[in-house]
Amino acid sequence: MKQLHLAICLFLMLPVPAQADFPPAAGELALELNTTAQSMSLLANEATELLAMTITSPLQALNPQSGPFGIVFLVQLESTTDVHSEGTLGFLSLDGTTDLTQLYNFGLGPDFNLAFEYTNLDFGLVQGDVHIISGPTCDFNADSTCNLSDIDLMYTQGNLVAGVPVTETNRHFDIVGDDILDPLDITEWLSQTATENGYSSPFQRGDTDGLNSTFPDTRNIDLTDYNTLSSRFDPSSIHGPHLWKHGNFDGDTDIDLADYNFLSTNFNPNGYNTVPAVPEPYSVALGIFGVAIVLGSVSPLRFVAIWRDTT
Repeated sequence: MKQLHLAICLFLMLPVPAQADFPPAAGELALELNTTAQSMSLLANEATELLAMTITSPLQALNPQSGPFGIVFLVQLESTTDVHSEGTLGFLSLDGTTDLTQLYNFGLGPDFNLAFEYTNLDFGLVQGDVHIISGPTCDFNADSTCNLSDIDLMYTQGNLVAGVPVTETNRHFDIVGDDILDPLDITEWLSQTATENGYSSPFQRGDTDGLNSTFPDTRNIDLTDYNTLSSRFDPSSIHGPHLWKHGNFDGDTDIDLADYNFLSTNFNPNGYNTVPAVPEPYSVALGIFGVAIVLGSVSPLRFVAIWRDTT
């Protein structure tokens, strides 16, 4: 069995891979990854004799369960962290769709660098085509929606203000496509997520509790958002981690005056892009709070207590 395994491996390495089409041409195979339906399928056009195939995923370790390949002679699943091989005595004749869903961890999102090659009796080694069906690029957890949980995942990648270099494992967060994860990706995510949820304008920094909204829900930035930020105010980044829902609007590791400035600039209890009929008293209070922070004369929590006592 070891000699047969080695013979096939050497055979796989010798030919130059030929290109396949999608949908696959007659006698060829293709791999389809559907992160919206959370399925991965092997597609065969007419009867195809499969000797061996390799699926490579730089993003994740493919789940090493066995079973869906029938009597495939050799299957090798590769990633940057895991390799799994399954061997049997024979080959498989395929026609139609073969379910490979259990091999893919959809919780890590779509792997746009997924690769697939196979060996059959007709064409030798073939570089199979991979067809990826995914949700919007703002959907990082493959649940077919863009909301607060997605930007929380982006924040786990590191200090976005300092900039996080793009790698194969975090590339799906780089929705601007400039090979760095930074506040520009946050801005683009806010825009795409608003569009995906039916709004004509982006979500705004300062809105701690509105990113799960869908049109026609009113989006606003009010005292609830202010109280959230003030209760987590942590310029020294001692009590992190700090996510968007805590008041971290720039994607660094703290909640500081920069985050407060986003909130105060966009503060509007009546809704995004609306003009209050008269100046609200708490707008004046927010301005006083900003000055107090700069002067270091009052903590956010103390200010909340003062404001509540005087209204």
